[in-house]
Amino acid sequence: MDMKPKILERIADVTAQKKMRVIVACESGSRAWGFPSTDSDYDVRAIVCRHPDHYLKMADAKKDAWDVHSDDDIDLALWDVRKAARLIFKGNAPVMEHLLSPIQYLDTNNARAEMSHLAKVYFNPKAVVYHHLALAGGIWKKYFDRGGAAVATRKKYLYVLRSLTAAQYVVERRCMYPMDFAVMCEAVHMPDPVHGIIEDLIKEKANGAEMDTRPVDGTLNRWIKTSLASLDNDAQNMERGGYRDPGPLNAMTVKMIKETWA
Repeated sequence: MDMKPKILERIADVTAQKKMRVIVACESGSRAWGFPSTDSDYDVRAIVCRHPDHYLKMADAKKDAWDVHSDDDIDLALWDVRKAARLIFKGNAPVMEHLLSPIQYLDTNNARAEMSHLAKVYFNPKAVVYHHLALAGGIWKKYFDRGGAAVATRKKYLYVLRSLTAAQYVVERRCMYPMDFAVMCEAVHMPDPVHGIIEDLIKEKANGAEMDTRPVDGTLNRWIKTSLASLDNDAQNMERGGYRDPGPLNAMTVKMIKETWA
């Protein structure tokens, strides 16, 4: 079933209610990363702006993100364009992933290309590596590093492995990683047995449900623990990187708000 018409309808309804307009909208999560399950949700992310007059008011000045949950399979999150610009300035990984997603729903005035260009200018490899180490480490400690666990969900395994591989890609290349996890795995130095297990996990998840489990794998777990430690050491020795003048992002934000409401 083609979900795009329903997703576009949902975006239109929500933004109309909130008196917003969409700058870009995309798919995030496992569908964008190349390992959805048969019952994966649609994780839709949109960068929006309100009427230019809104930005001259004090009211609701701090509200810049909205999560819209429903009973169906669409999980919609909205970010104000100012929030997106601040995150690009910091070298935030999720906003860059949204701009690079292979599944794009809306792109007003070719804004995605302009934002993607600035995301490269402000790319901060150290921040991206630390983001993924925190994500992988948090899942690892909560679901795996408890001693005695015999099974784990494929989803949690793949989330840990994707973040570690993304961190490794940035350490090795000092640039943003590809969104497709299988492509990313091919591009980094990884033991063949680990690569083979990851390929199996992706295939199993594609044919199963989101929360299906599999036995824990000693080879995989040892590689995860070793990678967490070694990549943390690599991150400590990395330069921050990224352009430090917010001027281009300020100009972009003003331009996009004006053009979207023109």
